[in-house]
Amino acid sequence: LMAVEHASAERKGLYGAFPQMGAPAGTATATLAFYTISLLPDEQFMAWGWRIPFLASAVLIAIGLVIRLSLSESPDFDALTKRSAVARVPIADAFRKHWKQILLVAGAYLSQGVFAYICVAYLVSYGTTVAGIDRTQALFGVFVAAVVAVVTYPIFGALSDTYGRKPVFLSGVVLM
Repeated sequence: LMAVEHASAERKGLYGAFPQMGAPAGTATATLAFYTISLLPDEQFMAWGWRIPFLASAVLIAIGLVIRLSLSESPDFDALTKRSAVARVPIADAFRKHWKQILLVAGAYLSQGVFAYICVAYLVSYGTTVAGIDRTQALFGVFVAAVVAVVTYPIFGALSDTYGRKPVFLSGVVLM
């Protein structure tokens, strides 16, 4: 939201893509960390190795907290505050006035979200236990998919600036 509110009107899609790149970038980083740790012998990986990436992520949480606490509000929010137009319960107003749009967007996003999280969270487990894929190969596949997402998000964000948010988003939902 902060990226979009700080962007010019003709670049909101592109700027809005950058924060969205965080999830696949995090997936790529975490997968690379787990890939590195998976090179340990199975006994060591299962006993203690799998914990290392989780412990290392605490540093990222601290960095994220420092960044968020140092950011000021967006110019759009500041303008609302000065006009005393900030809603007391904004979520109630949103559901009261825009419930159909909220349900449509939630349903459309659900298709993407479910697909992505199945691939990220379940694919490695399924691939290694059921399909017989080597753990390092499964992790590499998730890593490659995450890198592709990081590269393509700003491309599709820019396309949404040119062709509109709705056509680009709906095309992605249908293709998925």
